[in-house]
Parts: sequence; structure tokens; C-alpha cells
Amino acid sequence: MNLSLHHHPSFSVIAVEGDLYGAAVEDVLDLFSLVPVEQSLIVDLSGVGILESTACAAVRDELRGRTEVASLAVVVDSNDVSLSLVLHDVDRVAPLVRRREDAVTLVTGVLAGRT
Repeated sequence: MNLSLHHHPSFSVIAVEGDLYGAAVEDVLDLFSLVPVEQSLIVDLSGVGILESTACAAVRDELRGRTEVASLAVVVDSNDVSLSLVLHDVDRVAPLVRRREDAVTLVTGVLAGRT
């Protein structure tokens, strides 16, 4: 599994490549802790092949804690991973999009409209 965190002026991106299950979930949660709660966030799961239910729940719970103060988006291009996220209500916490560019437009567009 490969993890990365990129900070931009108005948002951060956590990107995951590989299968996400077991102990790897803790590594992803560690990255969440490096992003301030009020920072808008994109979670890019487009490189994930297998997403275990505990990973879905962990991502959902981390995002849920940010919904009131930050713009959020999740990038996913696998139908199987997308279905897992929907079954665990991640789509009710943050929009699911197919491309990172769409996520950037979404979170920066929301930021531009805030006062």
C-alpha cells in the first residue's frame, strides 16, 4: 500500500494506492490526524483495489467529524470500491466523484462561496 498527503493553500489530499484493510487502516487514520479538522479535504481512493468494511467505516467516521467545518470529497473510480463506500454511508458524509480534478473543483468551489 502506498499513502501520500499533499497540502495545498485551501485544501489537502490524502491519496491511497493498494488494498486497504487490517493494520493499513491505522496508517490512513494517522494521515487524517495530520490535516487540521477545518481544512478542506479530498480523500483519493482511485488507486484502491480492495476496501474492507472496517476501512469504509473508519473513513466515514473521520469525514463525519469534519462535515460542519470543511468541504470534503472522495475520489473513487472502481465500481466495487464505490459500492462499499455507499453501503457504509460514506456518500452521505462526502460526495463521491470519479476524478481528482472534479474533487478539487468541488472543494474549491464551495470554499469560494463561503463568507
